[in-house]
Amino acid sequence: MKKTLLSIALSIASICGVSAHDFMITQNGQKIYFNITDSKKQTVEVTYGGSMTDKSAVKPHGKVEIPAKVLHFQKVYSVTAIGKKAFANATELTAIVLPGGITEIKDFAFENCSKLSSVIMPGTQVKFGQGTFFLCSEIENVTFGSDWIQIDLAVFRWADKMKEITIPAKVKKIYNINSLKGLKSVTIDKNNSQYSSIDGVVYTKDAKVLLACPLAYEGDIKVADNTTVIKAGAMLNCTGITAIDLPETLEKFSFREFCKMAQLQTMNIRNTTPVITAKNKAGGVLVLQVANPKVKVNVPMVSLKDYKKALVTTEGEYMENSPKATIPYFVKSTEMITKKNLSGVKSFQ
Repeated sequence: MKKTLLSIALSIASICGVSAHDFMITQNGQKIYFNITDSKKQTVEVTYGGSMTDKSAVKPHGKVEIPAKVLHFQKVYSVTAIGKKAFANATELTAIVLPGGITEIKDFAFENCSKLSSVIMPGTQVKFGQGTFFLCSEIENVTFGSDWIQIDLAVFRWADKMKEITIPAKVKKIYNINSLKGLKSVTIDKNNSQYSSIDGVVYTKDAKVLLACPLAYEGDIKVADNTTVIKAGAMLNCTGITAIDLPETLEKFSFREFCKMAQLQTMNIRNTTPVITAKNKAGGVLVLQVANPKVKVNVPMVSLKDYKKALVTTEGEYMENSPKATIPYFVKSTEMITKKNLSGVKSFQ
């Protein structure tokens, strides 16, 4: 009977919101709460104060710097994680600085931190939980530590105000650049062995493959001179581009790459040999799908006849020019470049 009553009492306490933290410190006027995660290894994680359901609990505000180590009952604990919902609904939090030693930021740790604008990550790689920065729409600046080896930008997909981002030298994998709707420019550390950036656009180190154009890129774009491939989809949703200059070295790009660029006015294709951009039942063909049917396409004067001969303008189903392509896309005649769009030029400016 006693065990039953104890169980009921614990359940009621849980529902009513028992304090979630083991101890608290005050730093620079801010209260920071912790849970002990391993008493032997003396590690802790940051948590919320009071209870998760207590709306009157004092939330962190302004700039908060998390310490790398904390003292509790004469023991020094290492801070290794930001716990679930640790800063959730801290609507006056504007900046967070995370120390070295943090290895994980758990589910919804910064959920609805509606004024959070700056995040400084630890020097080494961090594991993100689900919805870590859910509804954090004001984030503008994120700084990654020098020892990060991969970055998945999807964790910041609510941060529409993030215009620029810098990728450290040791990063070998970048995921979901195009999940950031407001991103205009990406800077890659010049010592990075995998990637490079030219005018804010991401390429392989040797610039032979254009990997990603930030979604909010605006104005003219000149693809690097020695680029041979534009990765399918790398520029697909960059609707703010008004002019494109493709190099003579370009060997492969998708017929759909420019189909959403309603503001596109001119396109330079410097290649003297028409590029195969798609395939249909007949094989490889030159098709260009565009959002602006009046776009002017400049090609070398000496190759104008070849381009007019190679250009396919019959509406129908086309697939990407790739051995793995299996999905056909229907292209309307009103979305296709025709011979009238082509102009021959003696030289490109």
